[in-house]
Amino acid sequence: MKRYFFTQVTLALVLSIVVVSCQSQYPPIEDLLVDATVFPNGWYEDIEGPGPDSSAPWGGIRSVERTTLFFHSPTAGAFEQIERFSNHRQASQEFDNQKLLSQDESDFIPSKLTFQNIVADQYYFVCVLAPQYPYPFWGCIYLAQYGTYLVNFNFGWDLDAMSAGELQNILRAVDDKMAPYAK
Repeated sequence: MKRYFFTQVTLALVLSIVVVSCQSQYPPIEDLLVDATVFPNGWYEDIEGPGPDSSAPWGGIRSVERTTLFFHSPTAGAFEQIERFSNHRQASQEFDNQKLLSQDESDFIPSKLTFQNIVADQYYFVCVLAPQYPYPFWGCIYLAQYGTYLVNFNFGWDLDAMSAGELQNILRAVDDKMAPYAK
């Protein structure tokens, strides 16, 4: 009887170790998104919340999972998209693809923005100024790779709607969320 009990306990222990080791090392991807609390007053998350998108970008590599969340204010908008790839190499290749698609000769980094990413495996941050839009308008792209994850954060706002410091706080919040997954 003791031998039977010992065998059952041993089997249960081995099975629990196998189950724990087979569980995903990745958190739910929606948990990696920033929320509206990192934005200036007046910004809010899209009422439908984060949404998955199963399609691969133009000529891009299909990610394992992807989610996007939109943010709004009366004169501005932004979205954060996070993708997880099968491995670091695929994430790096897709970073290069998206960076190439995002580059434009009118891109620049505003002198008021001093954000430097020291956590991501690689990142790309540029802006464009549209002074003749119905009002002076900034558009910025922040693309960063953290291990197997790729974050694409796009902002568009009236120059009076958000300061450079507020934008940098948002970028730091993204970095803080993603830091544990950098290579």
